[in-house]
Amino acid sequence: MADLTGADATQLLPTGPGDLIEQLNSAAGQARTAPWAFGILGILVLATLPFGLLLLLPAVPLVWWLAMHDQARRNVVVFYDVADHPAAWFGALNESLMEYAASQGKWRINAHGGLATVHQRKINGNASSLLERTAVTVTFDHPKHLVTNVAVPTITSGHDALHFLPDRLLLRTGKRYSDVSYGILSVQPSTRRFIESGTVPTDGVHVDTTWQFANVNGGPDRRFKNNRMLPVMQYGNVQLASPSGLNWDLQFSRINAFDRAARTLREPPNLPQISGGQT
Repeated sequence: MADLTGADATQLLPTGPGDLIEQLNSAAGQARTAPWAFGILGILVLATLPFGLLLLLPAVPLVWWLAMHDQARRNVVVFYDVADHPAAWFGALNESLMEYAASQGKWRINAHGGLATVHQRKINGNASSLLERTAVTVTFDHPKHLVTNVAVPTITSGHDALHFLPDRLLLRTGKRYSDVSYGILSVQPSTRRFIESGTVPTDGVHVDTTWQFANVNGGPDRRFKNNRMLPVMQYGNVQLASPSGLNWDLQFSRINAFDRAARTLREPPNLPQISGGQT
């Protein structure tokens, strides 16, 4: 199996404007102090009961203040001043990614492997290759560690996420951030036949049927007792890539779910103005 995930946020050099990525990484690296203070307070109260209850009067406001301070240190505030064509473009991007979010099945392809021998193909439904994929989720909330005045379409796969901001594509891996300018983002939509062994999405296109263990001629291999028929689906795909190493290969059950988003991403406007910084 060949890895298809490309570079993550710990490996990509930022290409967007300003020092937003530096600020986000600094904010994400800040340790929380409130949980430690709360734990110490709890131990002191329990160890000195009943007099320890008197500690709650001055200590609770202090812990609350520390929690607010943690939140301020661990967030970057950015206000986007988006108008005219950039505003229309970002609005269209949000709407088009809602169409993608509505697709019943959504996955990221992480690895690809060819099936070189007849035996390998026969025990895999006569497929020509294998794909390793994980489900993705789509939300429209602002990213962790970023407070902003716009809705942010986000595609999340495990510890990785893509955040579509008005001025750049933000990439997160765990607590690390990087970005890719829309001007260098490659968007390549396509379709792909896929032998579905899991739950079949109702909005997918069923184009054929095969056996889990198949003969060369397509019939069932009688040597296997629990040999089930599997649907062959026609799914949509899009590859989001950049010269710097970004590579997200997305698969979705509704064939045209990403078409409008692909057209929008291929024609980004001039970058909007942003203001703000770490609080």
